[in-house]
Amino acid sequence: MWAYGISGDHPVVLVTVAAREGLGTVREMLKAHEYWRLKGLTVDLVILNEDQSRYFQPLQELLQETVAVGYARHWLDRPGGIFLRQARAMPEEDRRLLYAVAAVVIDAGKPLAGQLRLPLRELPPFKTFAPESPVYEKQEEPLELQLWNGYGGFSLDGKEYVIRLREGTTTPAPWINVVANPRFGFQVSESGAGFTWAENSRENKLTPWSNDPVTDPVGEAVYLRDDVTGARWSITPQPRRDEAPYTVHHGRGYTRFHHHSQGLAQEQVVFVPLQDPVKIILVRLTNQTESARQLSLYYYLRPVLGVTDEVTAPHIITAYEEAEQVLTARNPYNTDFPGRLAFVAASEAIASYTGDRVEFIGPAGTLADPEALRRERLSNTVGAGLDPCLALELKIHLGPGEQKEVVLLLGQAAGFEEVLALVRRYRDLRAVQQALAEVQSFWDRTLGVIQVRTPEPSLDLLMNGWLMYQNIACRLWARSAFYQCGGAFGYRDQLQDSLNAIYISP
Repeated sequence: MWAYGISGDHPVVLVTVAAREGLGTVREMLKAHEYWRLKGLTVDLVILNEDQSRYFQPLQELLQETVAVGYARHWLDRPGGIFLRQARAMPEEDRRLLYAVAAVVIDAGKPLAGQLRLPLRELPPFKTFAPESPVYEKQEEPLELQLWNGYGGFSLDGKEYVIRLREGTTTPAPWINVVANPRFGFQVSESGAGFTWAENSRENKLTPWSNDPVTDPVGEAVYLRDDVTGARWSITPQPRRDEAPYTVHHGRGYTRFHHHSQGLAQEQVVFVPLQDPVKIILVRLTNQTESARQLSLYYYLRPVLGVTDEVTAPHIITAYEEAEQVLTARNPYNTDFPGRLAFVAASEAIASYTGDRVEFIGPAGTLADPEALRRERLSNTVGAGLDPCLALELKIHLGPGEQKEVVLLLGQAAGFEEVLALVRRYRDLRAVQQALAEVQSFWDRTLGVIQVRTPEPSLDLLMNGWLMYQNIACRLWARSAFYQCGGAFGYRDQLQDSLNAIYISP
């Protein structure tokens, strides 16, 4: 919108007026703009004259007189000010763009109060749960590790860093794993927080990145709910931690979370294939009780599809493809990665879904206690104009002693046909297991080229895999980590990173 003096740095309120009867609403909006400025809310107020008169322009003259009187005249054509423009002087594509970027569109030809009263959408009812919940024994898997420091240590073969989080304990700072292929990847901390990207870790984030070491906020989450008792928790320590211990295995090319609670053995493995732009979450649930279990599994994420969700959220459009059971999101305002389609899918039938974050979290909720987990189901609401999210619900039945594996997918592709190809490939549990085995085999081969043995075991552990893994996955492919998310290639940085890898992959 630079051609019209509108930077887009501030929220745009668009007022369209086609006749002199709309002047009253225009005056009300000018008063509103003055009030917003007094309260510190910076807004670009765009008044669009849609009168098509070409020679005599009485409406344009009236609008100019209205704006030129009082407060408004000091803020004409200034950032955070008032912009009077004529629709007939704009190409059709620019008019569409103006409507697209506007946070609010007001038709001056209609009563203002009626346009501000948004109808309340009816949500699914709250679910009724059993008044008493059974008490399950806490379990903790034994660990045999090297170089234990009170929080974690290396596995005996040196291929994993294992962290044990008991009730009330956290690591001193987020301890992350960067998992990537040359086109796609994610980072994940011991809490389960992190973010996912495609093509460029800064410019095309799929979910939010944060470098807050205190809160380590979550942008993606997998929840479980017992449909009988109403118990709700996450397999990862965030966002909804329960009292049982969590064990985190940061491996080379994957991270595994183990958790035993609510009578269930739970495992969540997260990785990306060697080439494809998709994040695979493999959830394994084992019923350790003598009773059948009815569970709901929820997968939630906040889409970014750009640099930051604060900028992109108003432009994201969600959709659901019923035949293929794929939830999608796109950002038509992203010109750097145009036409790309983010998607979420699962190996099980999707019971319900939503693209509305307000519905999922609730008006007073948090990701630690989202309101949606207390309702019968999600509302199946998608589209434009929402506070966007991608969330789905799966129904899982487990008989006594039964184990079940569920695949969750998050990716991005150039079009829907490519999305379908990825979803159909990785809904297959055998394909997922094969892809994980290929990732582990690749890193074993790559990092096993040079091995050293010194009197210091800790040096051997780092030199025989972890430093080179960090160099390739984090420095060369991801170009991102916890404290900085650059995404760019730098001559000096990537040159020195490449030199490190010469001897293992000339």
